[in-house]
Amino acid sequence: MADQQSGSFSDLYEVMQQRKGADAVPRLTRPRSSPPPRSIVHPEPSQSREVGKEGSREISREVSQPGKREVGKPFVDLNERAWRKDSFLFTDAEFHALEQLKLDLRSKHDLPATKNDLARCAIGHLLRDYRERGDNGFVVELLKHKSGR
Repeated sequence: MADQQSGSFSDLYEVMQQRKGADAVPRLTRPRSSPPPRSIVHPEPSQSREVGKEGSREISREVSQPGKREVGKPFVDLNERAWRKDSFLFTDAEFHALEQLKLDLRSKHDLPATKNDLARCAIGHLLRDYRERGDNGFVVELLKHKSGR
C-alpha cells in the first residue's frame, strides 16, 4: 500500500483504473418509492403556537378571520402577542423616518417603541379608517394614485 502513495496523479489514475475493472459488474438499483402520506396532526390548544427567535420564521396555526372581532374593539392591541411574521419593502426615506419616529418616542416620551409596534399601530389605523370611511378612506385614496395599476 505504501508504494501506491507515491504522490503523483498518474499513480492515482492507475490505481483507479485497476479498481474500475474489478467493479465492472453492473449494479442493480431499486426504484425509490415515495414516502407514505403524512396524516394531519392537530395540536393541543396549549401547543397551538410555536414562536421562533426574532428574525427567524415563526409558525402560527391560529388564523384570525374577519368578522370575529368584537364591535368597538380596536384592531390592534399592542399588549397582545403578535404571532404572524411578514416582511415589507421600504424606501430609504420611509425607513429612516420610521427609525426617527421610534427614537423620538423613546427620547421625548420615554416610550419603549419598536418598529414592529409602529407598524402594528399603522396597520390598526388603516383598518379603522377603512372601516369608518370605506371608499373615502386614506388607504383607498392613496392606492388610487399609485402608478402601475
